[in-house]
Amino acid sequence: MTEKTKTLTLFSLPVLFAAFTLFFNLGDRTLWGDEAETALLAQNILKFGVPQVDDGKNYITLFGDGVDSNEKGLWTWSPWADEYMTAASFAIFGTNTWAARLPSALFGLFSVLFLGWLAHRIFQKKELTLLVLVLYVTNIVFILHSRQCRYYGFAFFIQIGFLFGLLELLKGRSRAGIAWVALFLGLQFNSNYVLAIPNYLLLPLCGILFYKKQPRLLRDTLIAFGAASIFAAAWLLYAKPWGQSQEVGFGHFSLKVPFYLMEINFHIFSLAVFLIPLAAFVFSKIKKTEWEVISDNALARQFTLVLCAWVPLQLFTLAIRPGLFFRYVITMIPVLALLLAVILIYYVSIKWLRWSLVAVLCLTNVFSKISWPWDEQHTWQTPIVTYLQEVTAPYKNSTEDIIEFFKNNASPDQTILSQDPEFPLIFHTGMKIIDVRLYPDVQLDNLPDWILPETATGLMHIHDLALPPQIVEFYEPVILKVHNSPRGDTRPYPDERASFTTADFRDYKIYKKKNPKQGNPN
Repeated sequence: MTEKTKTLTLFSLPVLFAAFTLFFNLGDRTLWGDEAETALLAQNILKFGVPQVDDGKNYITLFGDGVDSNEKGLWTWSPWADEYMTAASFAIFGTNTWAARLPSALFGLFSVLFLGWLAHRIFQKKELTLLVLVLYVTNIVFILHSRQCRYYGFAFFIQIGFLFGLLELLKGRSRAGIAWVALFLGLQFNSNYVLAIPNYLLLPLCGILFYKKQPRLLRDTLIAFGAASIFAAAWLLYAKPWGQSQEVGFGHFSLKVPFYLMEINFHIFSLAVFLIPLAAFVFSKIKKTEWEVISDNALARQFTLVLCAWVPLQLFTLAIRPGLFFRYVITMIPVLALLLAVILIYYVSIKWLRWSLVAVLCLTNVFSKISWPWDEQHTWQTPIVTYLQEVTAPYKNSTEDIIEFFKNNASPDQTILSQDPEFPLIFHTGMKIIDVRLYPDVQLDNLPDWILPETATGLMHIHDLALPPQIVEFYEPVILKVHNSPRGDTRPYPDERASFTTADFRDYKIYKKKNPKQGNPN
C-alpha cells in the first residue's frame, strides 16, 4: 500500500463515520415542533412557491396573526433558506420524515469534507487535519443538530465557508476573498441572522488586527462587510425583524455568559484543554511569543489569531440576545475543533499522550466534569458511545403513539382542538388543528371532531384544557396508553433528549365527538 493510499484510507475513516452517524435511521423519530414548522412551510412552498402560513386548511403560526407573518400571509419570523432546501427535498423524494431531514444531514456531511480540506490548506499538517476531523465528527452536538429538519447542517457548512473566505483575504486574494466572504455571510444571514452577527463583527476587527502588515486587508474586509450587508438589507426591509429585538441588551449578561460557558464545556469541548497553552507558557518560561510557538507558518498564526478573536465575539452575541438558546452555540464546534487541534499538535509533543487525550475528549466527558466540578446537572457520560447505541435502536414516544392513533381512527378531513399549534400532528396526519389560543370561542354548531385537553406535541405541559359542561356533553372520552416520554425528547439538545424508549406508560385522554346516530343531548 502506497503512502498516498494509506493517507486516503486514514482520512476516509472519519468521513465514513460521519456518514453513518448522520444518515442511519434518519427518519426514525417523528418531527418535533420546530422541525414540523419548517416542514409545513416547505410543503406550502411546493404549493404556492413561497412560505405562505395559510394553506387553506391549517394556519402555521407560533404567536398569532401578524406576529410571525406579514400582511400577505408570508412567514417572516425567520429567514427561508432551510424551508426552500426542505421543499426541494420533498419535491425529489416525497413528503416524509427522512426527506425532511436529508438537506441538513447532507450539508453536515459536506461540512466534514470542507473542514478537513480547510484545515489542511491552512496548517499543511496531516495529523492536525486528522485531529480536527476526529474531534468534529465525534461531537454529539454536531451529529444531533445535523439530523434535524432545520438550518443546522447548513449553518456548519456556511461557518466553514466564511472562514475559507477570510483565509483568502489573509492570503491577499482580495477579489476571491471578498466574493466568498460576502456569499457565505449573506447565506448565513438568510438562514439565521443571529449566527451571522459574530462574523459581521469579526470582519473589521481582522482589518484592524493586521493593518500594519496588510493595510489593504482593512479595505477588503469593509468591502466584504458592505457586500454581505446587501443580503441582510433585503431581508431586514422585507421582514422587519426588529420587533424580535426588544429584549436585546446587557440585562442578564452576567448570567448568560456562565450558562453558555458551561454548555460549551460539557457539550462542545472541555474548556480545560484551552488552558494548556497558558500552562505551557507559565511552567516552561517560554521566551518566544505564543504565536511563534504555535507555528512557523505566518498564515497559520494569523488564522489562529482570527479564530481566537471570533470566540469572544460569539460569546458577546449570545449574552446580549434574548433568552437562552443552545442552538446558537453550534457554529463554535468547527471553530473550537480547529483551535483544539492546534493546541494538541503544538503543545503536546508526545504523540501517544496527544492521542490519549483525544480519545478521552471524544469518548467521555471526564475533562468537562473535572473543569466544572461544582455542576450537578451533568453526570459522567460517554456521549458518542451512547449515541451509537441510540441510533441503532428504534425509538417510540407519546407523540408517535398519539399520531398512530389518529392515523388509525381519524381521517385527514377531521379537526382537532388543542391549546398548542401541534405542528407535528399536522405534518404526520394531515388533520386540521384549531389552536384554542387563537380561536377561544368554540361554536356549538361547528364543534371539532376531537379535543386534546393536554397538548400532544408541545414542549411544555400547559394546564389541561378546561371544557365547559355544555361542550363536554357532545363528546366521549378515549383513554390511550402512551409512552411516558419526557417532553422535548427528540430535540437535539443533549440535556433534554431521551436516548432510548421508556418502558413506562401513562394514560392520555382524548375527547371524541359523539356519532350523531347516538343522539346529541338536549
